[in-house]
Amino acid sequence: MRRNITVGILVTMLMLVSSTNVRAQDGLSQALAALNAGNPLTAVKLLEPYVKEHPSSFKAAMGLGNAYYLLGRIEDAKVWFENALELKPDDVNARANLATTASALGEYNLAVGTYMELVREHPRNDEFHNNLGVVYTAMGDYEKAENSFQKALSIRPSQHEYYLRLGELYELTGKHTKALDSFKNALKLSPSTVDPLLAIAGIYRDRSDFRTARTYLLRALKVDPKSWEAMGELGVLEEFQGNYDKAAYRYIQALRIKQDATKYLNRLAGVFTKKGDYEQATNYYRQLIALDPGSAEAHGELGIALARAGEHYEAVAELKASLDRRPGHVRYLNALGESYLALEKHEMAVSCFEDVLKAEPDNLDARLRLGIVAFERKRFDRAEKYLRGVLAMARANADARYYVGMVDVEKKRYDEAKKHFEELRERFPEDARVYYGLGLAYSRAGDIQRGINYHTKAVELNEKNLDSHWELAKLYESVGDNQMAYRHLKRILLVDPNHHLKDLIMDRLEALREEGVVDNDWQNF
Repeated sequence: MRRNITVGILVTMLMLVSSTNVRAQDGLSQALAALNAGNPLTAVKLLEPYVKEHPSSFKAAMGLGNAYYLLGRIEDAKVWFENALELKPDDVNARANLATTASALGEYNLAVGTYMELVREHPRNDEFHNNLGVVYTAMGDYEKAENSFQKALSIRPSQHEYYLRLGELYELTGKHTKALDSFKNALKLSPSTVDPLLAIAGIYRDRSDFRTARTYLLRALKVDPKSWEAMGELGVLEEFQGNYDKAAYRYIQALRIKQDATKYLNRLAGVFTKKGDYEQATNYYRQLIALDPGSAEAHGELGIALARAGEHYEAVAELKASLDRRPGHVRYLNALGESYLALEKHEMAVSCFEDVLKAEPDNLDARLRLGIVAFERKRFDRAEKYLRGVLAMARANADARYYVGMVDVEKKRYDEAKKHFEELRERFPEDARVYYGLGLAYSRAGDIQRGINYHTKAVELNEKNLDSHWELAKLYESVGDNQMAYRHLKRILLVDPNHHLKDLIMDRLEALREEGVVDNDWQNF
């Protein structure tokens, strides 16, 4: 498990509250006591009326900023730290807290500028160097980030948190051995702390050394039996190994300890999606949305689970809700396009896939879908453009090769079509649609018998391959074998009484009856 590297920046955020005298039981003291006790919501309820009555209270402004920050209301937190600075323009903690909120909002220039000023003014303040490293990490300036963390450690080498920050940076930059060394240094300094154990376990898990990873996670649970993160990471470990039932059990245990642990609720829902239990998956995704209604991911994954369950109308609603929150998200745009296709809303599907290509021009899924839709709508030039584009990027893509072969059939390039289907047959000798393609290519090229042979093989492999039954019916009629034609026409309606060619099939059966080829049993359809 990886801790978010921005967590380290909260050290300074809480300095003011930690040093506040809370003996007196007035509103401010009670609010700051609640904040110290980890109840920011209570602190906000107490501080909001207090600051209206005491607008010049620096401590109240700082406390309210801290409370909002811990609740994730970063913009509100920034407003109150700015208010605190108006009251005390030179206050070190207020300046640091403002830099913290600026970093969280992506205003890195303000955050870096403020922390660099603080570092110049207080060169021996290890927390300022650490927090500057956090901001540099968020900016992607990893060299400066490493220098800042190393500086913090040179001032205070006993602080295990700084080794954690440095280790996370090394992981981020692919220096996994250095990361492991840093995490182990953090563990030596604080052997009864869970975070280093979790970080070390994560390194071994990524190396596929699941046994060692499990050992460290179990150590973490010994240190803190109520560590929901350790329990959840045991679930991740099981999921990595494909043990979905065990993973679900661990995630449920983690959620019993911390009901709003959204990371593991999300993974629990994902496990049930992988298992094909879409009812359970959708239930858990809905719980996730109840906890975090603004989560684009929760709405999107719920939409995907609903689509896999065949609930495409509901899937569309959830996927659109996700895209409202995160416009242009490729995975959910692709999924929305798939659901529109299932609902036969082709224009809307095409629009989704085209939006995907605007965001990711090389996205194979969208190109493939656009090619298939164009083929099914008989826009063969357009289909060929997209499908050959897929093959240019991924020669082994079986779907693209199949449909390129089908385009070749439609354009009467039968030899080219045969090459595509023969290549697929070598790779997928039991795939009925490959024999369907070969049957089309040979029969339309005039080799009726080979066409019959390949279509026959297609229906042997898949009795429900109705396209091959239809082709066989036509081919047998063309050679005068109306009994065989009748069998295949009848088979189509037995499998699908509402087949889209039903009227045409019924007319042909009537003609065969009049010719005395068949009796009246076909009329039951």
